[in-house]
Amino acid sequence: MQFKKLIFLLFFIPFLLTFKSSAQELKLIGSYGGEFYDIKVSGNYAYVAGINGLSIFDVSDSSSPELITTFPTQDKAKAVFIAGDKAYIAANSKGLVIVDISAPSSPQLLGSLKISGYAKDVFVDGNTAYIATGKAGIKIIDVTTPEAPKLISSYKTFNALGLYVVENTVYVADGKKGLQIVDVSNLGKPKLKSKYHETYLSFKGLIVSNDIAYIVTEDELLISDLSDLSYIYSINTYYADFIRKIQLSENKIYLQTSNALQILDITDPIAPTCLGTYENNSSQSGFSVSESTAYIVSTYGDNFNNGKLDIINISDPSTPQLLGTYNAPESPYMICVSEPFIYFNNGDGITIMDVSNPANTSTIGKYAADVNSYIDNISISDNIIYGINYDNENWTDTLVAIDVSNPLTPTLLSSFEDNETRGLFISDHKAYVPKWPSGFDIIDYSNPSSPALLSSFETDVEIVKLFATGNKAYACSLNKMQIVDIGNPSKPKLLGTYSLPPNREIENLIVFGEKAFIQYLFEISDSDAHRGKKYSAITVIDVSKPSKPKKIGEYKIGNNLIVRCIKSLDNNLYISYYKDHGNYSSYLDIIDFGNPKYPKCTDSFNTRNSFFFDFGADGKIFAISNDADIQILELSKKQKN
Repeated sequence: MQFKKLIFLLFFIPFLLTFKSSAQELKLIGSYGGEFYDIKVSGNYAYVAGINGLSIFDVSDSSSPELITTFPTQDKAKAVFIAGDKAYIAANSKGLVIVDISAPSSPQLLGSLKISGYAKDVFVDGNTAYIATGKAGIKIIDVTTPEAPKLISSYKTFNALGLYVVENTVYVADGKKGLQIVDVSNLGKPKLKSKYHETYLSFKGLIVSNDIAYIVTEDELLISDLSDLSYIYSINTYYADFIRKIQLSENKIYLQTSNALQILDITDPIAPTCLGTYENNSSQSGFSVSESTAYIVSTYGDNFNNGKLDIINISDPSTPQLLGTYNAPESPYMICVSEPFIYFNNGDGITIMDVSNPANTSTIGKYAADVNSYIDNISISDNIIYGINYDNENWTDTLVAIDVSNPLTPTLLSSFEDNETRGLFISDHKAYVPKWPSGFDIIDYSNPSSPALLSSFETDVEIVKLFATGNKAYACSLNKMQIVDIGNPSKPKLLGTYSLPPNREIENLIVFGEKAFIQYLFEISDSDAHRGKKYSAITVIDVSKPSKPKKIGEYKIGNNLIVRCIKSLDNNLYISYYKDHGNYSSYLDIIDFGNPKYPKCTDSFNTRNSFFFDFGADGKIFAISNDADIQILELSKKQKN
């Protein structure tokens, strides 16, 4: 039963950086869900920095925070600073991004500045932004004209992870090098005033007030006296596990650990006392305190990659009370598109989203799976979602047809039990269902409310991929493709077979025109010298004569990689894969097969995560990521500077 389902646990990229040779670019234009890292609150709105950019929530009703839009930053938004009607975002490899939030429901890009290093933290003081960039140091940026921010100067550090600015002084949490105190009275020439270090500790963040620095390390809060910069010393140490963030409000320190927010009384800094703690079952990553309310962002789920916002009443620190929660959906497995809607499955059913405005997507419908069940292998045709309901309790497989003509209220049309399924392919009102241990079923869905088994086609081995188009089905086993005549679906018959050479294992199949594209994995195991070496490639098969299919082309994707998804558009194949070694870098390649004898890669995008995707209209790609959930990307010609 280990192959219980043909599941596409395939993921996508949050953000893509094209190679210099690329003629196109793939931009994030919308998203839904994903990891959260930081939060700031201003008025009735919470601004959350996350993997997809800046998410803006209406928190006027604390019991029901509402996501109103997400502004994409093209890379992770690691931190955010709010000043007036502007948001200053530390956007990882994209540097500083400045956004107009005067209308929170419609944020607008004002300007950006790409800098060396990776932007991790941001602090704004007047017309100057300070960016911590890890090993690239501190960047000091003039934001007088937000449409055209300018780098004033840089200050070299060991590993700047966080910073705090007070009266022309920047306090830098510099990792294992401790605290650096930098004079910025002359912005063009920052200079070291003092430094402080505790052996074996790595400084991650800090706040400063009244000549006292509150510094966080992995497991300690250091309270240090800064009244004499020639002699900085620790007043006291407060111990907590896995400290993430810190904030000061009046005489209280709010200390965030991996799963709790602790409230400390520091009326006497020498003897901080814990007033109360709020815990949740998530991995906390950021928070903001406004008056008597705390706003906590976390990640949750099986892989801790789903964003969450908790709103907490802390008026009585000893008994913090949860007021309201926003949970992004559980990570989706598959996605299909029929604009203006997308449909994706996760652990509890199928979610329907309106994506007519990519910057402001919204969930409008939900179809719940049965208890102890999940729906997989989904596709859409003529306003009907087809999928397989897997019952984990009774070990039954049921084909379901769900009417989504009214996306607000999806309705089950029919259930058809067909156990030991290995996948589902829909074509021309018929379902083609690979079975275990071999063969496939053909099911008539001309009346979706009353499906009927038409026939079963027997094969000698298990089918790993199946594709149907016109009056032919193409069924792939380990290293063999069978072409089946389905002109009379009640009596399918074998037309021809194409076998790959030994040691080729078929992983993906797609057919368009009179060509079949077989993606296979080849592992060399005939000698100790090459044992374990493998490569992935695509063989192009001419199937115009089904009884005599023949190879007409070959394209090698690369060595030691895992292909996750293949789609076709026009004469191009879009191939997503990741490297199965080193840093597991991921890529999306676009291969032109207009001349199948000489296929060529026209574009390649360096990605961060493996993915599964589907096409929309006008160059849009809807994708699933393992840490960014749903993303909407746009493929367009690269603009010349």
